[in-house]
Amino acid sequence: MDKIISVILPTYNSAKTIEKAINSVINQTFINWELLIIDNYSNDGTEQVINKFIKDRITLYKINNNNIIAKSRNYGINKAKGKYIAFLDSDDWWFPNKLQDCYNFINKSDCIAVCHGEKWLYENRSFKNVYYGPKNKSDYSSLLYNGNCISTSAVVIKKEALLSVNCFSEKLSFISAEDYDLWLKLADFQLEFEFYKKVLGVFNIHEESSSSSEPLKHTNAILSVVQNHYDKNQKNLSIRMKKKKRFSEIWRRTGKKIHWQGKYKDALFYYYNAVKLYPFSIKLITLIFSLLIPIRIIHLFNKVKFSKYNNENLS
Repeated sequence: MDKIISVILPTYNSAKTIEKAINSVINQTFINWELLIIDNYSNDGTEQVINKFIKDRITLYKINNNNIIAKSRNYGINKAKGKYIAFLDSDDWWFPNKLQDCYNFINKSDCIAVCHGEKWLYENRSFKNVYYGPKNKSDYSSLLYNGNCISTSAVVIKKEALLSVNCFSEKLSFISAEDYDLWLKLADFQLEFEFYKKVLGVFNIHEESSSSSEPLKHTNAILSVVQNHYDKNQKNLSIRMKKKKRFSEIWRRTGKKIHWQGKYKDALFYYYNAVKLYPFSIKLITLIFSLLIPIRIIHLFNKVKFSKYNNENLS
C-alpha cells in the first residue's frame, strides 16, 4: 500500500536524541507513514542507533550536505512516496496523535498544509506552549513585513506544493532561514496555510541551534531572505513594506532575545544596527534605555513580558 505521509528526518551526530524522535514516529496512531532518515555522515554512533529501527517503513540515506540542512530535506522530499510530507528534527519528538490529527485536519479543511502548536522545551527543563500563525499573518505581504510565523517541525504539507516552488532553497546565505524563504515562496504562489490550535509535539530550544549559537549569522540569513524577496517583488509589495523599517525590526528582535538573556553588550550591537536604519521605533528606544536596568530587575518586574519574548514572529 502506498504511504500517505512521508516523514523526513535529517540528522548529524544525534546519537543521544534520535532514538526518542524515531520512537515518536513509530508510536503514531496513524499507521500509513514512511520515515526517511537523511544522515550527514555522522561519526558519533548515530547510524548504529538508526540501524536498530531499519525496517520496511524506515529507510536510511547518507549524503554529504555540506552543512546545508536544506539539501538533506530536499533529498528526502524527492525520495518520498507519500502524498504529504512532515518534517521532524532529530532532537524533537511528536505526540502519538500528531499525524492522525493533522491528516484529519487537512482533509476536513481541504488545505495544502497545516501548522500545529508545539511545546517549547528549554535547557533548564522549563517549557511553554506556542501557537503559530494566525492565518492572516501567513499571506505573502505579512510574512515578508512581519516575519515568520510557521514552524517547520509543526508542518504537514502536500508534496506537490513543495515541488511547485522547488522545495527549500540551498543558497548558502539562507542557511538557518531557508524555512522562512520556503513559506514566502508558497505564499507568493497563493498556497495558503491553515493553523491548528493544538499542541502535537515538542520542540527543543538549546544553545547549539543555529539561531542561538550564531545569532549574527541567523540575522544575516533573515536579512538575505527578505532582500531577495524584496528585489523580486518590490513593484507588487504593499506600501507598508518599508525596507529600512523591516531590516531594523530584524536587528531589534535578535537584540531583544540576546538582551533578555542578559548579554547587554551583544544586545547593544544589534540595537545600534537597528537604530541606524530606523531610529523612530518606540519599542527600540525603550529597549535601548532598558539596558540601564539590571536584568534581574527586568525579570522581577516584567515576568509576563519576559515569558512572551519568544512569541514574537520567528524571524
